[in-house]
Amino acid sequence: MADYRQLAGALTNSDTIQATPRNPVLGGVADLLGMAYKLPEMPRMGVPGIDFLAANRKKVMDLLGMGDVQNTADALSYGNAVGTGKGMTYRPKDETIGAALTVAPMVAPAARMVGKGAMETGRFVAPKAGQLAEQYMVNTGGILPLDVYHGTPHTLPPTSRNPLGEFDASKIGTGEGAQAYGYGTYVAENPAVAQKYKEQLGTQMQYKGQQFYDPIVGRKTATTGNTEIDDYLLSYLGDTGVVRKELLNAAKEMRASKNPQALKEYQTLMAEFRKIRPDVTAANTGNLYKVDLPDEKIAKMLDFDKPLSQQKNILEALTPENMGLTLRPTAEGKYRAYLADGKPIGLQVKGVTPEVFREKWISRLREMGDLEGGAGRAVGYLGGTVPGDLPPLVAKALRQAGIPGIKYFDEMSRSAGKGTRNFVVFPGEEKNITILERNGQKK
Repeated sequence: MADYRQLAGALTNSDTIQATPRNPVLGGVADLLGMAYKLPEMPRMGVPGIDFLAANRKKVMDLLGMGDVQNTADALSYGNAVGTGKGMTYRPKDETIGAALTVAPMVAPAARMVGKGAMETGRFVAPKAGQLAEQYMVNTGGILPLDVYHGTPHTLPPTSRNPLGEFDASKIGTGEGAQAYGYGTYVAENPAVAQKYKEQLGTQMQYKGQQFYDPIVGRKTATTGNTEIDDYLLSYLGDTGVVRKELLNAAKEMRASKNPQALKEYQTLMAEFRKIRPDVTAANTGNLYKVDLPDEKIAKMLDFDKPLSQQKNILEALTPENMGLTLRPTAEGKYRAYLADGKPIGLQVKGVTPEVFREKWISRLREMGDLEGGAGRAVGYLGGTVPGDLPPLVAKALRQAGIPGIKYFDEMSRSAGKGTRNFVVFPGEEKNITILERNGQKK
């Protein structure tokens, strides 16, 4: 193994290196770096740093200056100069400076591991390189973080591929069920958003041993006998400590208002609550999943909040042909666009040729996508004539056009127009999502 001090000295030596036969170690480094650009796609290993390198190796290598390292290592292996001039006029070449800056953060720790062999050193260097590269690209806006989160009342069954389970498109709509931003699996960039859904949807509340509230259907299935206490329990998901505090606060307000009748009513309510409190129990059986959503998928998603005119690639993809639609007349003499299964989608026009209809259909879609509300207006327009089938129809058509999902600002970022986002992954794309953790447990 080469002495790292020799390598560092070569990069800062005041004289140029004399020609020698090719050094096998430095030559091997140069050859390996050259081969890395040509590697085929590699499967994910479940280690974020390594997986990041695998998915983005070319961009990362260019970004980190690996080309400079390759060229410098190659020059050193043949004894060629890595700088110009001599003595006080010596100046390292630009690529030499780039190489030094690239390897500097990892030289010392890697050098300490030389005695443990090349394999052990590689295990250290690869994840560290991935972490450094990913952090740099995230901080500079080059990519969104790869890890997102999903809160759910369900426990995904283990599979041979992943002991923590995999997403199942058949479960779409069984969480909150709103599907307001598209039909698919919802994940959040902000873990607090997913945690909220875990708590809201995963709380199993009971009264006297019977289920009091069903988070899946979103309604109470029993009663304490007092609808006002029921409402308090539902508001705080069975946290009886918070319910008691809220009742006491209400009583204090009544006392301050000097309304004796209202105060008496709250005192009676408090007394009833004390009696039933031991019979009210709540436990959260939901799950918080940490998920790897590939950044290349995020880049191809339709941005719900941005006008279509600012999403060139999306705009070019939104044609009837790309979306798997056919244009044909109806019995009323109008033209409609139809999915492969025969369901209509989008605008209908009367008394036009297929060519004119196609132009009008695309023009109307683009027009809607640039109105207030951004691309979300266009998504709504696509299925506006069949409200009951709106989410699955739109998701199917957009995925046919190569759009894997929709991204939009979460509630905490929407008003500012910047910050963290939520993502809708269309059915069929869930196979590209890898679950990394469940409630902090790694696979």
